[in-house]
Amino acid sequence: LKNGLVIIDANGNEWVWVEVPKTIYTTATSNIDYTNIEKDMQTYARYYINNQYADTWSSKEQHGFTSCQEYNNYKNNMLKSIYDNEGFYIGRYEAGTYNARSSSSDALEKPIIKRDVYPYNFVTCEQAQILSNQLSVGEKNTSLMFGIQWGLVLKYLETTGVSQNELNNDSKNFGNYRNSTFEINRGKYNRYDEFGIWNDYKKELEGCIVNNIKQATNEVSNTMLLTTGITKQNSKQNIYDLAGNVYEYTLERDTGAIEFICAGRGGYFANISIEQPASSYGNFKTTNSTVGAGFRPTLVF
Repeated sequence: LKNGLVIIDANGNEWVWVEVPKTIYTTATSNIDYTNIEKDMQTYARYYINNQYADTWSSKEQHGFTSCQEYNNYKNNMLKSIYDNEGFYIGRYEAGTYNARSSSSDALEKPIIKRDVYPYNFVTCEQAQILSNQLSVGEKNTSLMFGIQWGLVLKYLETTGVSQNELNNDSKNFGNYRNSTFEINRGKYNRYDEFGIWNDYKKELEGCIVNNIKQATNEVSNTMLLTTGITKQNSKQNIYDLAGNVYEYTLERDTGAIEFICAGRGGYFANISIEQPASSYGNFKTTNSTVGAGFRPTLVF
């Protein structure tokens, strides 16, 4: 727990525990007092929540739920589970695929949560939720994270020593942004100006590597999408790439928007870190399917 508890399910997918202590509940009276459970969670994670965004249903195209009732039932089960269990699991890595995706017309294969695979991009927010459901194991359900869960993840990281400044203002030191610097000895990268071409660091740099380590700077002219878990630097509590690399769809919506209602959190590889830190929001249409948007499932109940 001190360093980030990791479990591996029967399919080899990896999950990290996010602790939410029972002491945060000052108004909730039971595990079915959903309104006050959510209120107490929002108070606890308040520094990482924008009140313009809310965990509310808009349409099937928003997040894959066929009705407001279905969405709210799922949300209430999530709230109850976190209250009872004092936490929840999220993917250790961004959802990925064994085969790199290059367009929204690529076939939708079952996602995985493993190191050294391609981030699962070119999906809509609805597709991301449907794909997240496919990772359920036994009686344990999976989905995209609700917005409150993203806030709770950041609050959990704060309690383990990550500063509010790193989470709220500049996540350069643990995210893949165009102005970040990190060391690499594994994995692959896809340069934005050579879209669709994945390069292996070791092979590309053969003959000029010292101890198989190369310092890579993601400059404006050389922004790079990375395979999952490529460097320990881009992790906190065993959670990799929560900041940068790809935006991660959540089940919240921008209540002030008409078209761009779907939320993506944490920024992506072409952002500057101070503009899109870990707590930040990106807005997407329900039809958007891009290179810079992916997802990270949660396992809660």
